[in-house]
Amino acid sequence: MNELALHSGQALAQRSCAGAATYPILAALFVGSSAGGIYWFLLFLGLWAYRYWLCNHLIHGLNESGYRAWKRQFVISLYANVAAWLALTFWHGESRILETALFTAGLAAGGSNSLSSDLKLCQGFLTAMLMPFAVWSLALDLPHVSAASTLYWLALMGQVNVNYEFFQSALRDNLNLRKQASELKAARHLAEESARLAVAADQAKGAFLTTISHEIRTPLNGVIGMTGLLLDTPLHKEQREFAQTIRKSGEALLSLLNDILDFSKLEADKVELEMVPFGIRQVSEDVLELVSPIAQERGLQLKFDCPDDMPASLIGDPGRFRQVLLNLLTNAIKFTHQGEVAVRLEHSALQEGSIHQVRCTVRDTGCGIAPEVRSKLFRPFTQADNSTTRQYGGTGLGLAICLKLVAAMGGEIGLESALGQGTSFSFTACFGLGDMPAAPEPTAPLTVAAVRGGRILVVEDNRVNQQVATRILEKAGYNCDVAANGLEALQALKNLPYDCVLMDCQMPVLDGYEATRRLRSSNSINAGVLVVAATAGVTTEERKLCQDAGMDDFIAKPIQAHKLLELLQRRMPERNEAVQARPASRSVLVEEAQKLAEQVEQMLASGETNRAAEVLGELERVHQQLQTSFAA
Repeated sequence: MNELALHSGQALAQRSCAGAATYPILAALFVGSSAGGIYWFLLFLGLWAYRYWLCNHLIHGLNESGYRAWKRQFVISLYANVAAWLALTFWHGESRILETALFTAGLAAGGSNSLSSDLKLCQGFLTAMLMPFAVWSLALDLPHVSAASTLYWLALMGQVNVNYEFFQSALRDNLNLRKQASELKAARHLAEESARLAVAADQAKGAFLTTISHEIRTPLNGVIGMTGLLLDTPLHKEQREFAQTIRKSGEALLSLLNDILDFSKLEADKVELEMVPFGIRQVSEDVLELVSPIAQERGLQLKFDCPDDMPASLIGDPGRFRQVLLNLLTNAIKFTHQGEVAVRLEHSALQEGSIHQVRCTVRDTGCGIAPEVRSKLFRPFTQADNSTTRQYGGTGLGLAICLKLVAAMGGEIGLESALGQGTSFSFTACFGLGDMPAAPEPTAPLTVAAVRGGRILVVEDNRVNQQVATRILEKAGYNCDVAANGLEALQALKNLPYDCVLMDCQMPVLDGYEATRRLRSSNSINAGVLVVAATAGVTTEERKLCQDAGMDDFIAKPIQAHKLLELLQRRMPERNEAVQARPASRSVLVEEAQKLAEQVEQMLASGETNRAAEVLGELERVHQQLQTSFAA
């Protein structure tokens, strides 16, 4: 038995249940008040109740295996009801022949409608209801009544066939719709589950990349940092070459890591472009200056062409423009063995001059690219051929990253190439027009005198990274203390004023985030100190975590000495001025002065005269604030 048959049976039960509900009322009106009529009515009521129970039983969940047994019981109850009606008809006799004929015709019509979902059963019911009455009428010499009954039977049989076909068609359509709805529901559930799994996979990938980035950047910070410090010491030629090779290898590994992270963020649409004013000519010249030593080493000539009417200031992301140009330039130099590499900038105004489109072309005289491999160049993890990877290295992500970055900047990228003659890569980017940026102030040499006190607390759990940071800072003239975790940092910050805290984020015992939150909420003399996150994590989410914790700035590992020193020179005076200008209550100032005075006494007693002098400077500052407070 198929699904259609089962649903047809359920429809039969529903119709029969609804139609038969009126039968007891009709029967009660027809039989009258005689004793025999009452007994008949009670018998009929029992048969009707049983049939009604059967119908409800199927409607409320009879399964396919029990349907055949139900059908047999239903047929028996139906024909028992027919027999009861026939008995009532013959019991009335000739006296009510016409009344009985009309009543039976009405019951037959109602039954044919209720039973029309089962053709054979309905045909049998109509025959059992009308044919005995037709024969009986003929026996009573009432041919007109018999003929009318027969014609009525034929009409109902024809109507039943029509109803059955209509019902079956509607039922099939209904089942198809239910099946489609079920399939759609299943598909939606599958899509939701797939989306959930995709989100989970993306989160897992993000967590993996964050972890692997941290784990790789931490030792890289030691390799690159220590190599840089080594190169600043007296070395003979061979030692210097070895050290430079180590540094270049570390920087190459860092570049590969950055490519993977960039591509991952671009794939997840998590890269946000900055909108800041910048000079595109200056950015381009900086990139050319950066690659110039490599070009000179290979005997290549670098050329740069920028029109005089190029806007002095554009609004956009200079870092991403620089990244695309640097990638194309390094590729051009890598694959060019003789001749030149040229960069040309062009521009055009869009949207009535409010938007400027810049076209940048990087042309080389290298080996060229075969036509059959050009279409594959912008695919991730793809290079011209395997020999290219073996000879020149790389992940094959550079051009794929450029493609996505250029698209994010509202532009396009393409190439023209001829084997043995060279290649020309061109990309466009759209920028807004900005005001002329102010010329940067000349950077003064960094000394202890450039900042107040010049004392920095390095919070770092890795010993190698501790050495790298302290050596860089001490060489620039700063005084450094070291803490191995957040708890040690908080203890140190209670005892001595600092100008800056270089805070690692991932540490045992107490991490940098929580340590910074506790510091900011404390009444410590260093509650407002400059806190710079120094972490191997470089994602946008991690930067936000640093900001939310109360950190003032961010520097990624591996730490580059010049970037760290520039940041400190820029931020330490700003932060110190803000802290000094911040009003403080007299009670807090008095408490701070008492702590500082106690520290001076302890340091003088232990012979730490230099540190005592530094604390005295801080004590003088607090006294000045107290005097200002009382004067007010």
